[in-house]
Amino acid sequence: YDGFIIGDVPAEAFTPRQIQDLAICCNRGAGLMMTGGRENFGKGGYGNTVLAPLFPIELPAENQQLTDPQKMLPFRDGLSHYVMQIAAPDQNRSRWDQLPPLSGANLLVPRQASLAQLLAVSDSGHPLLIGQTVGASRVLVFAGDTTWQWSMQGYAEEHTRFWRQAIFWLTRKETDD
Repeated sequence: YDGFIIGDVPAEAFTPRQIQDLAICCNRGAGLMMTGGRENFGKGGYGNTVLAPLFPIELPAENQQLTDPQKMLPFRDGLSHYVMQIAAPDQNRSRWDQLPPLSGANLLVPRQASLAQLLAVSDSGHPLLIGQTVGASRVLVFAGDTTWQWSMQGYAEEHTRFWRQAIFWLTRKETDD
């Protein structure tokens, strides 16, 4: 596979061999993304796996949840980052402003001295989307898991574009026709 997205699934749902194989694939260039939820990141046990060094965030044993709605907004350079292009350049910022907020999110704490790029934050300044290149792999961590609500509220095109852009970036296919 060219990329993997892990949702709200604890590490123990995988065999040790599957986790090892996933790490090998990433070391060979496969992309990896983890999305928000209650049974992932540190609480999901990923901090104790060979995948931990790939993530640009701290992985404490307990995930802190942001339970209030979190408006997702591009952060400085994130506005021009490939993943964050959900509309024409002259309309991109306003389109992000129009999207409904996420229902909540995980509290992500960027790892110290990381070369990761903060792509999106909440309207209260919490990191929501962080990307980085680790060796041959590209990695995204996304604090949310309710972007499906964008589609339900009239923003299906933006929802599709966000996820397509994320997958293309993870798999280094952003320049493919």
